[in-house]
Amino acid sequence: MPPLTEPFVLCDLPQSSLTVADKVAVPGRSAGSQYLLGISHSQAALYELTPSPRSVWTHFLSLTQAVCAITQYAPSTKTGVVYVSIRDRKKFFVERVEQCVDSEDGNKSALTLSEAAVAVGTSSDDSRIYLVTESGHVKVAPVSLFGQAGSGDKIPTLFDAGAKQITEYSLFMPDSRTDEFSDGLVVLVLGSRDSYRAVLLGLKSSGCVVLADKVLKDIATDSKPAFSAVDNVLSCFSNTTLYSFALPSLKVTTQIERPEGVSGNSSILAIDSRTTLLSSNDKLTLVDTYYESIVTEVDASQLSLLSFYPDTQTVLGVQPQKGGFCVSGVTVDLSSGSSLLDSVARGQGLQTSATREQQRQHDWRMSNIHMAKTYRLESDFANLSGYDVVVKAAKKSQKQSQALMETLKASQGAAFDSALLKYMKHKKWLKQNPDLAFTVYEERDDAQIDNFLMDQICSLLFDNYEDSEPVLKADPPVKALTYLLTHSLFPTNRFPNLLDTFESHPFLQRQALVNAPALPCSTLVKALASSVSDEIVNDAVVRLLEEFRPTEVTKTIRKEISNLNGLVERLQKMDAGWALIPCVIDAGGLLGWNLETIQELKKSLKSELQTQTESAQTVAMVDALKLRMMAQERVAMREQYIEKGDDKLDASYVVEKLHI
Repeated sequence: MPPLTEPFVLCDLPQSSLTVADKVAVPGRSAGSQYLLGISHSQAALYELTPSPRSVWTHFLSLTQAVCAITQYAPSTKTGVVYVSIRDRKKFFVERVEQCVDSEDGNKSALTLSEAAVAVGTSSDDSRIYLVTESGHVKVAPVSLFGQAGSGDKIPTLFDAGAKQITEYSLFMPDSRTDEFSDGLVVLVLGSRDSYRAVLLGLKSSGCVVLADKVLKDIATDSKPAFSAVDNVLSCFSNTTLYSFALPSLKVTTQIERPEGVSGNSSILAIDSRTTLLSSNDKLTLVDTYYESIVTEVDASQLSLLSFYPDTQTVLGVQPQKGGFCVSGVTVDLSSGSSLLDSVARGQGLQTSATREQQRQHDWRMSNIHMAKTYRLESDFANLSGYDVVVKAAKKSQKQSQALMETLKASQGAAFDSALLKYMKHKKWLKQNPDLAFTVYEERDDAQIDNFLMDQICSLLFDNYEDSEPVLKADPPVKALTYLLTHSLFPTNRFPNLLDTFESHPFLQRQALVNAPALPCSTLVKALASSVSDEIVNDAVVRLLEEFRPTEVTKTIRKEISNLNGLVERLQKMDAGWALIPCVIDAGGLLGWNLETIQELKKSLKSELQTQTESAQTVAMVDALKLRMMAQERVAMREQYIEKGDDKLDASYVVEKLHI
């Protein structure tokens, strides 16, 4: 079974003008094999998948009622209570419906609200419910208030978000770490203008405790971010970057760039603490945030992700179809790639749908190094048979990597080069002269390492490697660094400006510019303006034209370079610079140019056009002369055959041999 299956349809949705996010509401994370859906203008329904998708319980809503949130308190599979937050024109209330599988509907009562509740949670004993409002407030209401007139005024507020706050994301989840909070935790993401604020609250019968409250300064706000939380991780996808924040510290643990652009709305769903599902560009991508790699990718047209059901390993989402929308499901097999043993036992090659060309561009660290080739703890194998071939191979890999690190720590300069390249180029090192410069990583022949070992090696080459601005150590091993810069796992994202890091070593700086994987567009554009070397500028131009779209290059030039006139003058003098000049002109607009620059550019264009025209004419003349000489040579050869008088050489034979 593949890690992701193609989407299947669970049910169709009624026609409505609501946004995709408002068409269906689901509980944040549910156990069991049943799926509770709140379908706006239709019903609250409980579905089962086996033996086929079917509805086992329904609670009908009027055509004017939109579902804002839904949850369930189910002490058994036969009975339970469903809470539905409803918006009916300008009225807001929560309905409490006593569920019974044997009947189509149940007894219901309502709790009036002053504003819509976008999330509903229940206490451990169903004596009270927790509400998250649109303005970011968290309220608690005793169940006894349901059915009472004017009950909305009696609901106390546990957490006040402040003025001008909007709830962008909210989730109720159990306290699986400390069990201190009997009613679980609630994660909030509040939006205000261009900033986003994350809040983590602990809920218990005596009130709530603010465990974290922090503005998320690290995320980009060019486009509206998508959020998802699970266990101790808050995930965010903004613009082209996937962030993971640890809870409750809210520190960024991973930050993964996706170079290709994202069209339309994107959505994410945190499956567990190290796996995130991303829906964008009509693709559904399963991402391992720990190894920063893609597990698999399938086609899924505009699937807006809703919730994950761990017991059945199913993800539900809303998807457009011919004539409307539907609720679709996707099966997620989490055993794939979670460890070396799982991967080998299941036969997962961990190949993505990316082409070889995309792999060479190091998009999202796409490679076949998703599963760890080196292991860190002996306890990983404590309960496994010593005769297992996989275990033996893993232990051997661990010992080899540990021996390598011990050797590298005791080596410097040429000795460091020799130790690293001998390990990575083992076969070729033994077959060929070790003095040869092995400076390029070859995926097929070289030793395979993971991100953990790569980080260990880099920490020996850079000071402050764990900080935000690593510094190259004095007298670095040039051959080893030249080789590592060509490796697909080189951690380019750890360096705010990789070229500045190698500024004191021009050779390594140029190697980084040409070979470093996933080098940002901004770094290449800065090299155009800051470098005094024409070779650096020429290499930056070539890589910009090969790896980035003109619109992205134009946008980055407008942001990073102020002296566009000087840049145009410099590019005119370089053979490779003409192809980039249109991007620079678009960045400057109509009014950003000096008269001398315009006149010089016009003069250069005329000269370049004349040169190209003359070159084309010269090539045409050479081709014509070449054809004429070939024709004369063929005629001369035929006359020689005729003069010999060979009876065996008839005209057809001569024509065939001479291709006349």
